[in-house]
Amino acid sequence: MFHNPGGKLKGLAKVLFWIQIIMFAGFGIAIMFGGISVLGYEDAPNIVTITSGCLMIFLGILVAWISTIALYAFGELVESNKRIEELLRAGNRGQNASAAPAVPKQNVCPFCGTVLAAGAKFCTGCGRMIDQ
Repeated sequence: MFHNPGGKLKGLAKVLFWIQIIMFAGFGIAIMFGGISVLGYEDAPNIVTITSGCLMIFLGILVAWISTIALYAFGELVESNKRIEELLRAGNRGQNASAAPAVPKQNVCPFCGTVLAAGAKFCTGCGRMIDQ
């Protein structure tokens, strides 16, 4: 039950998003075609009911997206936290060299901080001579 909680939260966010989309689309269509009364209008579809239905669909999509993005982001946070925890544990056991790739050292100009090509004699940023 508690295996991969970040993935489960992200999956739940996706399911809730589609449920809300279907629900708001149904309400919007019902408003447009007279299934639900808007401002007391119960006649055939007119500009008020069609506009209200379209607005319900558009706002429903927006509400569904906003409400589920927080849950999805929390799932991402849980997964990232798990990866960080695993890297820290590997580092404490002395396995850090195999867990994270080594970053190659870059040549940087001591005057302006421009990243230089390997073996550069002059800086491409400020033009000064680089002491090797």
